[in-house]
Amino acid sequence: MQTLLGKHWHHLPVPDVLELLESNLEKGLDIFEVQHRQGRFGPNVLTPRRG
Repeated sequence: MQTLLGKHWHHLPVPDVLELLESNLEKGLDIFEVQHRQGRFGPNVLTPRRG
């Protein structure tokens, strides 16, 4: 997944992005991979803006 950081992933075809993210279009990530990534990168939440 580290290779994704150096690429312009928003210009890549969907299959290439899925491969780089090590994910699956129909199944997504299994619960163990979700827990691993949340432990490594933190939860997938947006920080509320002030004001």
